[in-house]
Amino acid sequence: MTALRLPLGQIIAQANRVLCESSLAGQYATLVCGPASDTGELEIHNAGHLPVIVSRRTGALQIESMGFPLGMFCEGEFPVSRLKLEAGDTLFIYSDGLSEADGAGEEYGVDRVARFVQDQSGRQAAELIAACLDDLRTFTGGGPQTDDLTVLAIQRRC
Repeated sequence: MTALRLPLGQIIAQANRVLCESSLAGQYATLVCGPASDTGELEIHNAGHLPVIVSRRTGALQIESMGFPLGMFCEGEFPVSRLKLEAGDTLFIYSDGLSEADGAGEEYGVDRVARFVQDQSGRQAAELIAACLDDLRTFTGGGPQTDDLTVLAIQRRC
């Protein structure tokens, strides 16, 4: 689709229409995507997904969804958030398998994810993911995961 030479927001809008017109009612997909430059400039399109967390030395920033999930409504715009990652900043993206994980009748929660990521500031991306999964296991008491789980950490090194 990049051969269309359209802005990413328009490509997402086209994908949304295709999904909306070809899926059953009530079926949709969340999406987080965007290009990054070697200077740290980043565009984030968040269509109905959980907040993306950016961990910086100065604190954590949550980039909320600015659009509906794909396929929910056939028409819509998908705005972009722009930011610059500095050396050491980490972009953290996760699925609801993390935020909705159950520990003794309590959800892990988006706020806990944000606090955890910020508390781990300075760790390498792989270490952050391993620590997050360890914290999740502790929180759930090692019980079975009832939903799929995806965790992605991207760190700007220089």
